[in-house]
Amino acid sequence: MDTDAPRLILDLTRLVARAGDDVLTGIDRVERAYLRATLARDPGALFLVGTRAGQLILPGKAGLRVLDWIERPAAAPAPLRLLRRLAGRRAARSAALAMLWPMVLGRARNGAGLACALGARMGPSGGWFLSVGHQNPAGLAAMAEVPGLRRAVLIHDTIPLDPPVQPRAASRLRPVLAEAARAELAICNSTATAADLARHAGPPARPLIAPLGIDLAAPGHEALPAGLDGGDGRAMFLALGTIEPRKRQDFLLDLWQALAADPPERGMPRLVLAGRIGGAGASVAARARSLAARGLPVTLASGLPDAGVAALMGRAVALLAPGRAEGFGLPVAEAAARGLPVLAAPLPVYREIVGDYPAYLPAEAAGSWLAAIRALAARPRPAAAPPRRGIDVPAWEDHFARVFGAMAEGPVP
Repeated sequence: MDTDAPRLILDLTRLVARAGDDVLTGIDRVERAYLRATLARDPGALFLVGTRAGQLILPGKAGLRVLDWIERPAAAPAPLRLLRRLAGRRAARSAALAMLWPMVLGRARNGAGLACALGARMGPSGGWFLSVGHQNPAGLAAMAEVPGLRRAVLIHDTIPLDPPVQPRAASRLRPVLAEAARAELAICNSTATAADLARHAGPPARPLIAPLGIDLAAPGHEALPAGLDGGDGRAMFLALGTIEPRKRQDFLLDLWQALAADPPERGMPRLVLAGRIGGAGASVAARARSLAARGLPVTLASGLPDAGVAALMGRAVALLAPGRAEGFGLPVAEAAARGLPVLAAPLPVYREIVGDYPAYLPAEAAGSWLAAIRALAARPRPAAAPPRRGIDVPAWEDHFARVFGAMAEGPVP
């Protein structure tokens, strides 16, 4: 990076809390991509982590440490992983911060303190602060008070603010949206998200539509748990994403119970629900386990690494995406890139990102979903099927070309 170019400062609050996790959410993956891009573009990049003790400023080596923990969960120090098992995320985050603390360059509780701590480290051209995790609104607001610092805020979605409103998540998201609308650059992953941002926080000062990139991990069949290797001969359908009400995995469980009452000619297909169990998803997960215990071919796979998910996509008959709302839809885009058939609710963002690739089905039309699943399950499944051919989907190179280009060129049209 040119020594006269603005310094990059990336908020790592979210990823520090994820250090050592085996499974990442979509937003986690995006922040990981930004961490990689920041380290590659600016060797002198700085990082910010919001804590109860204030905002911590960290050097590039701290970013490298966090990236290592994220990309190789087994590399996370043993105490961190043990504390996560014993006491959950809060204790694990505290342990991660304890290991990063010796690297801290400065700490501040407000914009004046951050301006003092960052001053000489930004250089004559100032800096860009990147906030991409929907976290740390206090740090995002304080950065507005630092002279010479411009802010770029990535918005993934506004789902918690729309019916059914999620009060706790909405209270955390509203200040982030407000700062994004005022920031020097408001990055939106789709035109649908940009419209939602304007609806909830007013038109942003400088909007930029930049579709996210798609990471295609290599399949790792050894990462699959027993029963998902395809040895039972069942057709397999995959639902991928955080287990929570808006993803409507409960609707899929309804469908599988209906299929069991009138099984397809080639036998009952298997439904695999893959993804982290969200805070509101415990009841859905419990229902899936209960149905499996009663003999329904339903598998809850909540801890699969990327290689295992890639292996499932290679073996599945189709991806099922009946969710009621998405900001981008990474699983659908990845399935399209891999050539995996998709049955999806007709969300505008899907049409924006992958066009007519999915078979779109009315969200509440159980009969249409059952008919489509039966038809796919009835297709012959040769032992040596040719590789599927996917479609072109957004790449991270294109995303960052747009983002860093907008930073360099001034107002975005």
